Amino acid sequence: MPDRKAATPPAGRRRRKIPQGPAKPFAVQLVDVQVQEISTKRRRYRATDGDKPQVDAWLTPLDAADTLPGFAVIAGADVSCPIDGRNTAVVHLSVLGIFQALEEVKPELLERFQHLEAMVLLWPYVRTHVGSVTKMMNVTMAPLPTLDVQKTIQPVHHHSPAD
Repeated sequence: MPDRKAATPPAGRRRRKIPQGPAKPFAVQLVDVQVQEISTKRRRYRATDGDKPQVDAWLTPLDAADTLPGFAVIAGADVSCPIDGRNTAVVHLSVLGIFQALEEVKPELLERFQHLEAMVLLWPYVRTHVGSVTKMMNVTMAPLPTLDVQKTIQPVHHHSPAD
């Protein structure tokens, strides 16, 4: 646990508050998160494993017809972590996020939400669960990194300039 004294500003200095105004909920809200799938194994170390953990993040929006009145997205990670030069721990983990629209949402906003904002909201759950699983495997590994979601998740459509 961090030391509270370290977070206290020096005497005579106050924390600056940045006014945000009243909270306005986004039109789409995360209403539930469930672990979808977990698989783990230890395997022989391969030269391609390198010396640091490797993480592949992914996202799968589900067909809205299957999840009415909202929609669902599966976010996950495939992680490999060298253990001792002889073995590598491998974790495949995914979470299911269930979302609900509080109001009418334009299709473009819904598509963007399913492919970008959903990962921003679900990635912390993936990180936490991977951390818990690696601890249960007795594997020492730093927490998964935070993501630059716009660089991680590929856009759904590539628009070409009009001729």
